[in-house]
Amino acid sequence: MRICDFSSDLKTQPTSKMQKALKEAQNNPDQQVVTQLEKRAAEILHKEAALFVSSGTLATQLALVAQSQPGDEILISDDSYLAFSQAGVDTILADISYQEMYFVTGVPDVVQIENYLKKHPKIKVISLENALFNGEVMDVVSGEQIYQLAQRYQVKVHIDGARLFNAALALGVDIGTLTKDADTVACCLAKGLCAPSGALLAGSREVIQRAKQIQRKYQASDYPAAVYAAAGLIALEEMPQELKKDHANAQYLAAELANLKNVVCDIQQVKINLVFGEFLITDRKISELEHELALNGFKVGSLEDGKFRFVTNHDINREDVKKLVAIIQRVVDE
Repeated sequence: MRICDFSSDLKTQPTSKMQKALKEAQNNPDQQVVTQLEKRAAEILHKEAALFVSSGTLATQLALVAQSQPGDEILISDDSYLAFSQAGVDTILADISYQEMYFVTGVPDVVQIENYLKKHPKIKVISLENALFNGEVMDVVSGEQIYQLAQRYQVKVHIDGARLFNAALALGVDIGTLTKDADTVACCLAKGLCAPSGALLAGSREVIQRAKQIQRKYQASDYPAAVYAAAGLIALEEMPQELKKDHANAQYLAAELANLKNVVCDIQQVKINLVFGEFLITDRKISELEHELALNGFKVGSLEDGKFRFVTNHDINREDVKKLVAIIQRVVDE
C-alpha cells in the first residue's frame, strides 16, 4: 500500500536525478562537488562563504555558537523550532542560553525586539525563522527593520531557514532579498527540496571558518559530504520552483477542509505548505479518524485535542489531497 505522508516535508523521496547522482557519488565521491555546492549556495544566499553540513539543526547550532561567547544569550521566538526542538543543545556546546520572546502577531516585531534588547544586554544574536514554525512568513520590510535595529545594538542576526525557499516563494521575491542583510543563514536541502540529506550554513568567511573549527572540535565533521553534495546541488538549483505545487496543494486542502462540517480551517492563514486547523469532534471520533487514515495509508501528525497540522510536499499529489479530504469528511460528518 502506498503511504501518503502529510506529517512532514523532511522525508520526501529524492528525485530520480538525485538518486542517480547519489549512486555515482557513492562509487566515486568528489570533494570538488562539495566546493561547487558551497560556492553556489554562497552566491544564492548573498554571502561570502558557505558550509555543507548534515542537517539544518547542526547548521543553526554552528551559526549561533560561532557568533557568541560563553555567557551570551540568543533571542528566539517562543513559537520557533529552536524553542520546541533544539533548546539546550547549544547551551551544552558553548555555555550560551536562549531568551524566548512571545510575539503578539506570531511574527517577529521590531518594536518588541528593541524593548527586549534594552532589558537583556547579554543578547548577542537574534535568531529569526523564515518561514516560521507556525506557517507564517516574515516580510522583506520587517526583516530589514530588524537588521537595522541589530546593527544599532551591535547584535548579530541569524536566519533559521528550514523553509526559506517556501518563504521566498510566498513573498514572490528572490531568496537573496531575504538573506542579504543577515549575518548568517541556515537552510535545509532535505526539507521540501527532496535532497536525501544535508543543509547549508552561509555567512562571512570568518564565521564559516569558525564554524568549521567548532564542527571539528565537537566531532561533527564525519558527515560524508562528498557523497551527498551532488544531490544537494540538484536540490538547490532545481527544486525551489517545484514548491509551487506544494503551496497550491496546501491552498486546495485548506479550502476543502474549510467547507466541511465540524472543521475549522482558515485558508487566509495558509502562506506556505503548512495547513493548520481543528476538528470539532469528540475524542472517540478523533481516534476513529486516526484509525481510518492509517488504514488507508495516510500518515499525519498528532491530532491531540483535535488540532491538526498537515504538510504538503513533493511526494503528495492532488489526488492524494482529495482522498485525504474524503476520509476526513466521512468521519467528521457522521
